[in-house]
Amino acid sequence: MHADVERTNERICSQEDGMKRYGILMLMLSAMLLTGVANAQSGEPAIKADVPFNFTVDNQSIPAGAVQVRSEGQAGTTLVIANTEAKANAFVLPMKTQSLNPSERTVLVFNKYGDRYFLARIERSGSDAGYQMRETGVEKELRAQHKVAKEEIQLAAK
Repeated sequence: MHADVERTNERICSQEDGMKRYGILMLMLSAMLLTGVANAQSGEPAIKADVPFNFTVDNQSIPAGAVQVRSEGQAGTTLVIANTEAKANAFVLPMKTQSLNPSERTVLVFNKYGDRYFLARIERSGSDAGYQMRETGVEKELRAQHKVAKEEIQLAAK
């Protein structure tokens, strides 16, 4: 009789473990589904540009080449800036901007100091909303040195 009670307890524990695993699996699948729905709801198509120089954004280096910028999250508060061929990407939390007039074209705006480029802004054609990147420590240091003049480079995107 004692052995029967132990086997019954083992079956119950085994069933509880299975239910826990099932619950965790369902929770993980739900989270992935909600993330996908949130990304789809951001509604902004990716911005693509051929950038002919290496650049820095949020203290991360992105090599020259085909670059793609897309917003992530329900509110589009995170940008993913990637050169997929070079397997380099940056997740950035920019400041959203609002201008009085909609931008005439989609552009990536870079600050250039000597031979170094820093992504500064993104403007989207037909939109008065944009993104301002946070200035990096290196960029602040270069600007403070006054040894190199700041140049603004606007690169048209696709």
